[in-house]
This record gives sequence, C-alpha cells and structure tokens, in this order.
Amino acid sequence: MAQVDIIIPFYNVPIQYLQTALDSACAQTYADWKAIVVNDGSNSASTAEVEALLKKFPDDKIVYLKTANQGLAAARNNAIKASDSPYIALLDSDDAWYPHKLASQIAILEKHPDVGLVHADVDIIDSFGHVTGKSKIKSFPAMESHKDGLVRMMRNNFVACPTALFRRRSGQAVGFFDAAFTSIEDKMLWMALLANGCRFYYQNETVAQYRVHASNMSKNADKLLRGRRLLIERLSAMAQTNPIFQEIGWTQRRKEMVAHMFKEAQEGYIEQRKFIKALQYSYPFYLLPGLEKRV
Repeated sequence: MAQVDIIIPFYNVPIQYLQTALDSACAQTYADWKAIVVNDGSNSASTAEVEALLKKFPDDKIVYLKTANQGLAAARNNAIKASDSPYIALLDSDDAWYPHKLASQIAILEKHPDVGLVHADVDIIDSFGHVTGKSKIKSFPAMESHKDGLVRMMRNNFVACPTALFRRRSGQAVGFFDAAFTSIEDKMLWMALLANGCRFYYQNETVAQYRVHASNMSKNADKLLRGRRLLIERLSAMAQTNPIFQEIGWTQRRKEMVAHMFKEAQEGYIEQRKFIKALQYSYPFYLLPGLEKRV
C-alpha cells in the first residue's frame, strides 16, 4: 500500500495537460505514491488519447478507471473508493505540482497529528504553461481553530484544490465529496471537514500550478447559482444538529452567504449579457421579505 493516493479525474481536456500533471507526479521527491486516473465518460477520441498516454507510465504507479460521465465530485469519489492509502492528494488533469509538494506536506501532517488537511499557494499558469500570477494569501495563520476556519471558508474558499493533501479518515468521516454538486464541490467538502472538527494547516509555500484556460475561465451563472443554493441548503441542514453553527452565529452567516450568492449571480448574468436575470439578483432584492426562507 502506498502512503499517498493521487486523485486525477479526466474529462476531455487536452492530453498534453494530463501528461504535464502525470509528469509532475512522477517528479515528486516523495516516491511512495499511487495515482488513480479516472476517465469520467470522455468522448472516444479523448479516451483513446488517455489510454495511449498511460501506457508510457509505470504500471505499478498508475491505476486507470473508466466510468460513465457522473461529474467531477463523483469522479473523485470513484477514484477514492479504488484507493486505500492513509493520505489523499488532489491533482486535476489540467494542473501540476512542484517536486517538493508531497514530501513537504506529508512532513507537516506527520509533525501535527491534530491536523487533518494541509494546503498551500499556487502559481497561475495559462494554456501554454506560462506563469501569469500567484494566489498568495496574505495574513494567513498556519493553524487556526476549525471554528475560525469554518467562518472564513463561508466568506472565501481559501483552499486551492491542487494543493490539498488530507487524511483518509478525515474524508471518510464526512463521506468525501457530495456528488449532488456540479460546481463548488470542493468548498462543500472543506466546509464539511471544518464543521466536523478537522483542523487545516496553511503551508506558506507555492507547491502547485493552477491552469486557467478556455474551459475553466467561462463562468456558468446558472450552474454557480445552483451550487451556492445547494451549499446553503446543506449547511442549513447541518446547523440543525451541529452546535458549532450556533457558536459562529449561523443566522447572520447565512445572510452573508445569501448576499454573496446574489452578488455573484448578478455579476455572472451581466457577463453573459442576461440583463433581466441580473436585475433579479441585484441589491436590494435579496433583502425582500420572505426571500431568505426561499433560498
């Protein structure tokens, strides 16, 4: 059994991106890992490309799964179910790691047994792999309480997926990814972990590259809106039984999340030139009586 399972979902991305991701895994200074590549119902051309590519990599390092298209959350869960290592790392097929990523993060988890997840910063790269920016987080504590982390996660998703490494037992406790989500499924998992008492550790280093390209630059306002609504619905259900939500003032936090959802929807619809819909989500419509209960 490897110490780390690398979860790599694949769905119709350019094959050179996946090769870069796999090359970055093979370049890790920490060698005790296994990668699970899950082909989530890609078309026949992409499937042929990925299967040809994987023949170039060591069989003992790569597990290949082929499934019907179920979405990113389900694809990750399928890969996790096919794995058994104590640590799980996320690497999307269009992203990449720097060589020290796994070694440095495993050292942190082994030094801090009370920490369930470690995350760090990324370089932003374009479709050609050129660095165009950084995701440096300012004034970020290395460790904080899970309660403070939950409050901050409600305001902003501060965990970059390609930097996340977490303990399997932490993910098992919350059922890993919620397959009902077609967007922001990562934020749902981070919030479920924090609400369950999992502590996060911020590693003040850049350990990965996050690729921005045509497929992930475009925002689908309807899809994001559904994700935000489902997120609030899930958290509201948690608040019924988990005392941490009372401690953080869930009623006010929920209002803030609804306001953010409306603002994001308005901006997304304006970007898509759907001005009537944008007006429906403009301030102060989210304050109308009764709307809070309907969201």
